[in-house]
Parts: sequence; C-alpha cells; structure tokens
Amino acid sequence: MLNFVSHVHQPEGADNAELYRLKPLPTGDYTRVLILHPGVDGDELSCDLEVVHLKEQENSYTALSYVWGNPRNTTSCICGGRETRITVNLAEALRALRDAETPLRLWADAICINQADDIEKSWQVRRIGAIFHSAKQVLVWLGHDTENISADCFNLVVDTNRYLDDHLAEYGNTVQVPTLIKPYPISDDRTRWDNLRKLLSLPWFRRVWVIQEAGLAKSCILRWGVHTIEFAHIIELALWHVLREDVAEITGPLNVIRLTDIFRDVHLSYQNKETWRTSLPLLRAEVECKSKRQVFVDILLAASGMLATDKRDHVFAFLSSSLAQLPDGKPFVEADYTKDLRDIYFETACAILRHPREAPYFLSRVKHRSQESLEDTKRPSWLPRWDEAVDFTISRPKFWYRAGGNTAFSPNIRSDRTLAARGIVFDRVTYVSRAIQRRNVTKNTADWEAEYRTARKPFIDVLYEETLAAAQPADVTQFEQDFAWTIVRSYPATPGKIGVAQQMAEFDAYRRLVRRAAGSCDGEDKDGVEYAPGCVAFPRNLLHRLCYCHELRFAVLESGKLGLVPLVARAGDWCCVLPGVPVPMILRKEGSDETKYRFIGESYLHGVMGGEVMTLVEKGEMEDGAVVLV
Repeated sequence: MLNFVSHVHQPEGADNAELYRLKPLPTGDYTRVLILHPGVDGDELSCDLEVVHLKEQENSYTALSYVWGNPRNTTSCICGGRETRITVNLAEALRALRDAETPLRLWADAICINQADDIEKSWQVRRIGAIFHSAKQVLVWLGHDTENISADCFNLVVDTNRYLDDHLAEYGNTVQVPTLIKPYPISDDRTRWDNLRKLLSLPWFRRVWVIQEAGLAKSCILRWGVHTIEFAHIIELALWHVLREDVAEITGPLNVIRLTDIFRDVHLSYQNKETWRTSLPLLRAEVECKSKRQVFVDILLAASGMLATDKRDHVFAFLSSSLAQLPDGKPFVEADYTKDLRDIYFETACAILRHPREAPYFLSRVKHRSQESLEDTKRPSWLPRWDEAVDFTISRPKFWYRAGGNTAFSPNIRSDRTLAARGIVFDRVTYVSRAIQRRNVTKNTADWEAEYRTARKPFIDVLYEETLAAAQPADVTQFEQDFAWTIVRSYPATPGKIGVAQQMAEFDAYRRLVRRAAGSCDGEDKDGVEYAPGCVAFPRNLLHRLCYCHELRFAVLESGKLGLVPLVARAGDWCCVLPGVPVPMILRKEGSDETKYRFIGESYLHGVMGGEVMTLVEKGEMEDGAVVLV
C-alpha cells in the first residue's frame, strides 16, 4: 500500500461511487476488507468488499503493502458484481497472490477506501495504525522478479545473517565479534551483492507510507516474484552493514543508513507488543538499548527523504506513533485532506513548539540548501518543510550537547508567523570554508571530485590548510586539536569515550590513509602501517563521524573558535544560544530592527556546546535579549 491516501484522486477512468454507496462505512473503527475470489492465470479478477469492525476482525485479514504506480495506468476487475477500475500494479499483486481454491481476505487501500472522498480518506488515515496492526500479517508486493534473482538474493541475506547472528550469540556484542578476514566466511561475490542492491533500489523502499505499514506489523513478509523473505532479515543485515566496517567492505555500498535510521527512530517508537522487531538477535539488541528520549521530530527527520505523492503525508503517515501526541493526549494535528499543505505544515510546527519534549529540537530540523530557500517569502525562515530530505541533525536527544542549559524552551509564535524567544547573541562568523561533501571525505578516491583526484591532494588537507590560513592562530598545535575535535563534533553520542591522544592518532591515521590513496598509485606502503578495517590503526570512529559533516562548512569566529555551520552561512552571520536549546544557532540580521533575524540553521561551535555561554550569563558577563525570527 505504498501511496496510501497519497493520491487525491481515484485511479483515472474509475467511477466507483456506486460500489462505495452500497458498502458505506459506519462511524467508528470500521474499514472495508477485500474478499479476493479464487482463480488461476487467465481468469478475470473478481472480489467483494466487506465492512468490518477492526477489533472484531483482528487477525482475520492480510494487509497489502505495494506501490500504486501510475494512477492513469488502470485495468478492470469485478468487485461486488460490478466492473471496477484499479491500478495495474494492484491488479498484478492480486493476480500473484490469489489462491486457486480458497478466497483470501486482504486489505488494500486503493479499493478498500473511497479515494475520491477526502472526508472518508481523512477518517481512515486516522485508523491506519489499527488497520495494519490488527492484520495477521503485512504482505509486501515488490513486483515481478524479471531477472530471476530473488531466490539467491534472499538466500544471501539469510545466510549472512545466520553466520553473523551465531557469532553475536557467542561473543555477546557486535564489537567483540572477530573481524572477518580472508577467506571470508560470508560471500564476497559482488555480483550476488549487486542483486541485493537491486532489491533495495525497488520503489517500495523509497515511499513514506511503507515505514508505518512495515513498522506496525505483527509479521512483515516481502514477496518478490514467487519468493519471500521476512522484512526483519533486511533490517538485520542493514544493521550489521552500518555497525561493522568489515561487513561493509565485503558487501560494498548498500545505501542502508536510511533504513537503519527509520528502524531506530520510527519503528522502535511503536508500542505494539506483538511484532517482528524482536525476532532476530541484533534487532533485539537494538530494542534493549534504544534511547528512552525519543521525539516526534526525529520520526519526521528519518522519513524526510522518502517519497509521497501528497506532501501532507510526510506528517499524516506518522500520526499513529505515541510520540505524535500533545501532553493532553490529543494528536499534534488531525489528518485532514481538506486542508492546505502550508496550513498542515504550520500547524505541525506550532504543535511541536508547544510540546516541552519536542521544542528544544525543532529548529534543528530547518535546513536551507540555497539562498533561494532562505529568502523564500512564502514561508518563515524558521519553518521546516517536512517533505524536504534531511540526512541528519547536529542536535538529537541522545547527544550530550547542552549549549542552552537545562531550562525550558518556550518560544512565542506570533500572529504574523514570526517566532519570538530570548537569546544570547555572543559571537560572529568571520570565515566559512568550501562546503564539505560526503563523497570527498571517504577513503575511496573513486568517490572524490575530480579536483582532488587530479591534484592527488585529499579534501581534508585542503580544508585544514585553508581554515588554518583564515584563522591565523597563535598556537597551531591547539588549532590542530580543535580542528580534529570539530570535524567529528566531539563525538556527540559517546562523550568521554575517546581521549585527546586517541583522537589525534585517528586524525593522523585518517590523513595518512587518504594521502596514501591519493598519491600511491603503485600501492607502495610508505610508513609500514596497515589501515584496513579490523586493524588497530584504522580510524573507524573518525571515518564514521565524517559522514555527518555533509553539506556543512567549517567556520572561524571573531573569538577564534572553530565550528561547523550550515551550507548557506556566510561571514557576518551571528552566533546565538537560545536557553533550553541544545546547540547554537546561526542567524542573519533582518532589516534595521536589532531584534529581527533570518534563521540560517543549527551549528556545532567548539567550546560552546557544554553550556559555557549560559555560565557566562549566570555570572553576569553576558546577557540575553529579544530574538525574533522572521
């Protein structure tokens, strides 16, 4: 059910009003279930609709998750004795799933909901959590396996998980599992792993509604052609790939960070007890160590890169989460397809800002990637676009940052849609570097932009030298340490785990690693040290954190401090700490009013993240003032 209620219109060419008139939904927890009649290849699709109460019909049907496809591409089926138009993708799924002898009870959004009725859609989306959790299982139709690769692909995933999970049971945690070395105990055949890459590139994995559909399932089964695999196995392998560099080296890139973020930030927020989320060892370990400080903002963040035909679904798709509730138990917003997109986004923002758990992390969700976005007069600079992809935020509840102290953040949302708060404007940006791109900080030169490959000079060296020249520090050794800590944002999730000596050793090892990759075409080992995953000298911690500098810039402040600032920041911007907000914000003066600013974005400013500015305020050495974001 990939585009569930995402399509404002029913499949083109359909006029199914009489079908729904004969099967109206009563007020309350009701939905329609599709009774798919038996058939074999060549038989016409035939079905009926049955109105059911969710509690009375729990575990009596299978919920179908699939990609709608082009709503203009339709075909006919017979439903309730009448010709009905449905999308070709749904028809293919039903033909593949129907039994030759036994009727099947299914739930499929395109036909179980009157897609032409916005009011009915709004009521049904409010029950979507109950619909999917009440199903005996969620069955995902991925489409036909035209290359006949699904069986080998699924076997590869299950076999790899079985080996790694057995070792997890033996050694206790992922860190203690021995490094995989040649001859590898899991397949290193890149052509086989290419099949998994094809699986993960299928449209189903990119759609916003599938996050909830899969997450709330008691059991979630993926079907590709005629073969099936538990969705839990896909997430299990994705976690291994993210947590272990040696596994990632063997498989090659799998682009699974978004999947693991969704599992951790969204799926683990669901409260249903009967679930696939504890069915495998690494999944159980993640459940046991999950952060108790989850926020709804992180759910919207994890889903921001997904696709939805209707952009309102970037909010509506997650209203079944227990985190999507105000302190009085009411939902942040009601799913209402009669409301305008901008109104829905603004109402969501207002609800989050009024929630004491959510408000401190709200502004970190705002990402401007261009001056056009920053200067857009159709929306305030502080208002997120919930549909715009955001890879990460500097501020998360599980991070140690406390720049704004421990007070409550309670801004005032004014009638002119400005945001007013108290703040301490304490420093100014004097220099911003070239943009940091993820591709340029990997250890693989093939990923680098041509400028750095041609010059045989790693990006990190260019960034360091240019920032050093701009800062002109009196103490270069201290500058190098500050630079090394800033580039990893002082390891936000693991404070104190890595000391200065280890950090500088990893920073040096990383520079040696990428210099060797850039300049040693003959493979000559110039220092005799091995920098492979599993080796003592491998800079695993630093390499992992570098991924989270993407589209940031290094900054030098008037005070001499270093930082990481948003892509659109520039010299002359101001640094501000908002009491109660964990990270400093970058602002730009707006007009002649000294209190008004345009919001640039969140930042990491070295030496400020632990509440140092708030301490100066308490001592009377700094003071706060009015800050109005326009």
